[in-house]
Amino acid sequence: MNDFLKKIQESDDAEKRKWLFVFSGVAIAVVVFLWLKYFNSLLGPVSPAEQQNIGGGNGLAFFETFKAGLAIVVKTIGGAIKSVVDFILQPTSYIIKP
Repeated sequence: MNDFLKKIQESDDAEKRKWLFVFSGVAIAVVVFLWLKYFNSLLGPVSPAEQQNIGGGNGLAFFETFKAGLAIVVKTIGGAIKSVVDFILQPTSYIIKP
């Protein structure tokens, strides 16, 4: 391992950059894998009865959920933009003390 690291340290910048991308990709893949496993353990397995209640396996449930989620995101962003505009346009008063 030390020989491998020494070889990378002594190589040119292009080689170092290549190894940077390789190790970064591996690190990202490991983090995403662990995050998905953790997320999956939070949800737990779905029973067949719950699967029927969710949507029966048809593709429409996904699009309905996506549409509802997108509506919530748009509404939230719209509210945030409105509050920023209201803050900017509010009348300001300055108190000058002699």
